[in-house]
Amino acid sequence: MNPTYAVYTHIDRPVPEVFGAIVDRKIFGTVFGQNCSDDLVEGTDVSWDNGAYSCQVHVAQVVANERIELTFRPADFAIPELRAGDKRDYEAKIVFLFEPADAGGTLVTLCEYGWGSDRRSVLQSYGHCSGWQEMLMCLKALLVHGVDLKSPPGTRPDYAKLWAA
Repeated sequence: MNPTYAVYTHIDRPVPEVFGAIVDRKIFGTVFGQNCSDDLVEGTDVSWDNGAYSCQVHVAQVVANERIELTFRPADFAIPELRAGDKRDYEAKIVFLFEPADAGGTLVTLCEYGWGSDRRSVLQSYGHCSGWQEMLMCLKALLVHGVDLKSPPGTRPDYAKLWAA
């Protein structure tokens, strides 16, 4: 079975504000805990670096206030300790969906799919799932309450040890 998941949250802000925060490299970097090389602009490649690892995503599609689709190679997204000998050669996708909520605000859904079924991919996808949920909660705290919840460096789990087990 190939891992696929979706995480979501309601953010009490208008769709354009929430969408704008995701495409803006400075705001996204704040809530994702990474330095982002560029804004998310369709057709570009963007690098993310958080000190523990760096990766590149391709911005495949941007539909203003509706959808952002990114592609990436899971082998390139892994932390350095896990890249050695990683022969996975496929792309996975990240899709952000933005919808006006009935009660006001925005429903943000993030889906990730295209993972392989090998152990390394399954474990890495679980890490991504929890990381994206954290990012959405940090985004909500920042946009609604003005609070930066980004984890300080050194507080993330040692995934290399977890995945090696």
